[in-house]
Amino acid sequence: MTLLSSPAEPASTQPGIALLLMPRIGVMTWSQAEKHIPWGTVVLFAVGISLGMLLSRTGAASWLAGVTLNNLGMSAMPVFLVIGVLSTFSIVLHPGFASATGLASTLIPIMIAFAQTLPHGEKVAFGIVMIQSLVVSFGFILPTNAPQDMLCYATGAFTTGRFAKVGLAVSVAGLLLLILFSATIWPMMGVL
Repeated sequence: MTLLSSPAEPASTQPGIALLLMPRIGVMTWSQAEKHIPWGTVVLFAVGISLGMLLSRTGAASWLAGVTLNNLGMSAMPVFLVIGVLSTFSIVLHPGFASATGLASTLIPIMIAFAQTLPHGEKVAFGIVMIQSLVVSFGFILPTNAPQDMLCYATGAFTTGRFAKVGLAVSVAGLLLLILFSATIWPMMGVL
């Protein structure tokens, strides 16, 4: 039984908690709250997760999958080519997102909806989505795409251009390995 969902709780509990969390009431000031909690990260996660849930619940993910991916004739392609196209799409989109969380929460519901329309079966659909969950972490091109990239860039040891050049090479190598594994090893292991 949790505090916020118990049917036996008094009607004043939830408003009381909300009141305690409000600024200027005396529990803590806003500047104290900002020191201890990275609100930007919290908001980024909350917005990303909300967007993903919204795409799934409204049917927008299915619609986007139909309009974009199904119209490309990808359901007739072999699985390793489908993974290659989806992975390329994710890698190309990644620099436009501030984090892998935002990209994942936007793309994964669309990938799930698309994978469910493929004629290859549920096991293959699950494998495609799991592989795409890995691909959204390919934030190697811009320093702002991942926290570890920002830490490396903060050392000042290289420029953004050099980072992008090396990151692009790493992304292409990762993409080629994904396609190779999708055509050989993962089907033998039962992932696809």
